[in-house]
Amino acid sequence: PLEVVTAAGVALFVADVPAWLSVGAGALLVAIWVSTGLYYAPIHGRLSTGFDPELHRRLVTTNWLRTVAWTVRGVAAVAMFTFLL
Repeated sequence: PLEVVTAAGVALFVADVPAWLSVGAGALLVAIWVSTGLYYAPIHGRLSTGFDPELHRRLVTTNWLRTVAWTVRGVAAVAMFTFLL
Protein backbone atom coordinates (compact mmCIF):
# COMPACT_ATOMS: atom_id res chain seq x y z
CA PRO A 1 0.00 0.00 0.00
CA LEU A 2 2.76 2.49 0.80
CA GLU A 3 4.30 1.96 -2.61
CA VAL A 4 0.97 2.69 -4.31
CA VAL A 5 0.46 5.86 -2.25
CA THR A 6 4.00 7.01 -3.00
CA ALA A 7 3.65 6.29 -6.74
CA ALA A 8 0.34 8.15 -6.89
CA GLY A 9 1.76 11.05 -4.90
CA VAL A 10 4.71 11.44 -7.25
CA ALA A 11 2.49 11.19 -10.34
CA LEU A 12 -0.02 13.74 -9.02
CA PHE A 13 1.99 16.20 -6.97
CA VAL A 14 5.64 16.27 -8.01
CA ALA A 15 5.94 18.54 -11.03
CA ASP A 16 9.71 18.02 -11.40
CA VAL A 17 9.26 14.36 -12.39
CA PRO A 18 8.13 13.87 -16.00
CA ALA A 19 4.62 12.47 -16.20
CA TRP A 20 5.64 9.73 -18.64
CA LEU A 21 8.16 8.44 -16.10
CA SER A 22 5.88 8.40 -13.08
CA VAL A 23 2.88 7.06 -15.00
CA GLY A 24 5.02 4.39 -16.67
CA ALA A 25 6.47 3.30 -13.35
CA GLY A 26 2.96 3.23 -11.88
CA ALA A 27 1.70 1.11 -14.77
CA LEU A 28 4.52 -1.35 -14.16
CA LEU A 29 3.55 -1.51 -10.51
CA VAL A 30 -0.06 -2.28 -11.40
CA ALA A 31 1.00 -4.95 -13.90
CA ILE A 32 3.31 -6.57 -11.35
CA TRP A 33 0.69 -6.63 -8.62
CA VAL A 34 -2.11 -7.87 -10.89
CA SER A 35 0.07 -10.64 -12.33
CA THR A 36 1.14 -11.64 -8.84
CA GLY A 37 -2.41 -11.83 -7.55
CA LEU A 38 -4.00 -13.47 -10.55
CA TYR A 39 -1.24 -15.71 -11.87
CA TYR A 40 1.71 -16.25 -9.52
CA ALA A 41 -0.03 -16.51 -6.14
CA PRO A 42 -2.39 -19.27 -7.33
CA ILE A 43 0.56 -21.25 -8.67
CA HIS A 44 2.35 -20.89 -5.36
CA GLY A 45 -0.81 -22.04 -3.63
CA ARG A 46 -1.00 -25.14 -5.80
CA LEU A 47 2.67 -25.88 -5.24
CA SER A 48 2.19 -25.61 -1.47
CA THR A 49 0.09 -28.78 -1.58
CA GLY A 50 2.83 -30.74 -3.33
CA PHE A 51 5.55 -30.43 -5.92
CA ASP A 52 4.44 -30.40 -9.54
CA PRO A 53 7.33 -30.22 -12.01
CA GLU A 54 5.22 -28.55 -14.73
CA LEU A 55 3.90 -25.84 -12.39
CA HIS A 56 7.40 -25.28 -11.04
CA ARG A 57 8.80 -24.93 -14.56
CA ARG A 58 6.04 -22.48 -15.53
CA LEU A 59 6.61 -20.43 -12.38
CA VAL A 60 10.37 -20.20 -12.85
CA THR A 61 10.17 -19.54 -16.60
CA THR A 62 7.52 -16.82 -16.47
CA ASN A 63 8.82 -15.17 -13.31
CA TRP A 64 11.63 -13.63 -15.36
CA LEU A 65 9.03 -11.25 -16.78
CA ARG A 66 8.23 -10.05 -13.29
CA THR A 67 11.91 -9.80 -12.44
CA VAL A 68 12.50 -7.56 -15.45
CA ALA A 69 9.47 -5.44 -14.55
CA TRP A 70 10.72 -4.95 -10.96
CA THR A 71 14.18 -4.07 -12.26
CA VAL A 72 12.83 -1.50 -14.71
CA ARG A 73 10.61 -0.09 -11.96
CA GLY A 74 13.65 0.23 -9.68
CA VAL A 75 15.59 2.07 -12.38
CA ALA A 76 12.58 4.36 -12.88
CA ALA A 77 12.45 5.05 -9.13
CA VAL A 78 16.11 6.06 -9.13
CA ALA A 79 15.52 8.22 -12.21
CA MET A 80 12.55 9.93 -10.52
CA PHE A 81 14.68 10.60 -7.46
CA THR A 82 17.36 12.28 -9.58
CA PHE A 83 14.78 14.79 -10.82
CA LEU A 84 14.30 15.87 -7.21
CA LEU A 85 17.97 16.66 -6.57
